[in-house]
Amino acid sequence: MVTLTRDVVASFLRLKAPEFDPYTGFLRSVYQQTLEEMAAIKDPDHWRKLQGKAQFAKELLEYVESSNGLVAKFDSRPQPSL
Repeated sequence: MVTLTRDVVASFLRLKAPEFDPYTGFLRSVYQQTLEEMAAIKDPDHWRKLQGKAQFAKELLEYVESSNGLVAKFDSRPQPSL
C-alpha cells in the first residue's frame, strides 16, 4: 500500500498526462498478462506471487484514475497552522 501524501497524489495526477500513456498502458498490460498467467498456474506459491504483482499494478492504475478526487480531498482538508 502506498502512503498518500499530497506530493504522491500530485505525481499520480501527472501520470494522467498524455505523455505518460505508454507507462499506464504498460501497467494495464502487466495486469492483464498476470491475470492470464494466474489462470494457468497450478502451484499455489507461484500463483500468490502473481496475485501480488497483479494487485500492485491494479492499485497503481486505480490511484492514477482517482487522482483528481484525491487532490480534491487534500485541498478540502483544513491546513494545520504553524
